[in-house]
Amino acid sequence: MPVGRVIGCVGELFQYPGKSMVGPKVEMLEIGRSVKGDHAIAVINEAGEVLTAKQSAGVPLLTVGAWAYPSRGEELYWVSVPETEGYYEGPHDDPGVRAALSALLGFPAKIVKISDEPSPQRRIDGQPVRPDTFADEVDIHIVTSASVQAAEELTRTRGMVRRTRPQVVIQTLDDILPWAEVGWVGQRMRIGNNLVVKLDNRTRRCALPGRPQFQLEAAPNLLRWLKTHQDNRFGLSASIVEPGTIRYGDVIALV
Repeated sequence: MPVGRVIGCVGELFQYPGKSMVGPKVEMLEIGRSVKGDHAIAVINEAGEVLTAKQSAGVPLLTVGAWAYPSRGEELYWVSVPETEGYYEGPHDDPGVRAALSALLGFPAKIVKISDEPSPQRRIDGQPVRPDTFADEVDIHIVTSASVQAAEELTRTRGMVRRTRPQVVIQTLDDILPWAEVGWVGQRMRIGNNLVVKLDNRTRRCALPGRPQFQLEAAPNLLRWLKTHQDNRFGLSASIVEPGTIRYGDVIALV
């Protein structure tokens, strides 16, 4: 069991196999140098540039879903692309997925896997692609249920968890107040029996949480509130200290 100040347990876990794509809720995460299966595929255009939802052309990616499935010791990535009538679904390298994705974005595009990358010219927002993941900034992103609930109430916004894309949602104890995580920066956190992360800083936010997303409307109130009251920050960015596997319900403690 974790030793230290217990602050809650794992309330929700999310995996994001596709960069800037919708990811599923999962029961467990395997974490080594990075989150296994996380940011393992990405969309590139004809010039070989990795597309992100920060770019205006990449905004529709927030409506594309990606899932990771183990298959004979390898990862199979399944993608769901919105079309005029429903969705086109298939493996990430399916020609039909490529056609549907290109139609959605309005220009030729395809999905590549990190194990086939990086090519020397690959860049994400101008920075070289990491060798093990298409993630461009943070190893693990964490939010607390106390702050999520408070933010939704203050801004009259729904879907705060999905908008901020954490891998871990801490179901905080009743005595943990909203924004308590501001005081945790610099400390280490143990999740379950093995995983230890260092809480590096509060996560800086761009305009994405306020943009329309899959089954979520635009939220301009949220963007104004983040800028005015939170210095455009929400949640915690963490780096991996000791790898491990975490599951729904695992105890979380500051150590």
